[in-house]
Amino acid sequence: MRIEVQNNVINKEVLERNKKYLMPTWKNNLARIYIILFLVLSIICLIQGTSEMRLYAFAAFTVAAVFFFARIYVTKRNINLILAKQIEMLGKEEVFYSLIFGNSGVNIIVSSDKTSQIKYEDINKIIDTPKDFVFIWKHSFFIFCQKDNLKSDEKEKIYEIIKRMNVKLVKGK
Repeated sequence: MRIEVQNNVINKEVLERNKKYLMPTWKNNLARIYIILFLVLSIICLIQGTSEMRLYAFAAFTVAAVFFFARIYVTKRNINLILAKQIEMLGKEEVFYSLIFGNSGVNIIVSSDKTSQIKYEDINKIIDTPKDFVFIWKHSFFIFCQKDNLKSDEKEKIYEIIKRMNVKLVKGK
């Protein structure tokens, strides 16, 4: 079975739409845990009521805010780094590519001289968002397959391939 999906694009809009998948899940979860932990600590210190505890509450709230804004900064920095790397390698901010789902893996074709292949066994996770499939493989590398470029029967075939690959399929937002 072979499925070709043409006119996929990586640009700022696509990256912004899928920004929560650009950082590894464990880093996102760790940042959320720290934010919640320091906010709870801040509330507990405020409830104590003494002036010393209010100082601790302010410090804990400040740390929570730093983690919150650091997550936002890292995500925006990742988007800018990806776009800068595309400009460096291909000379443009918007890159169009084709994906060919074959028997052994996914071929990525950027141009006639720039192709690569991802073996199905190297794919760690696939995120099924309303507009895209996000394929994540080793070292948090990713590629997008825009659903707008698929025919309805091709979507079903991709779901069959995913089922056959025995890869974790996550429903995205």
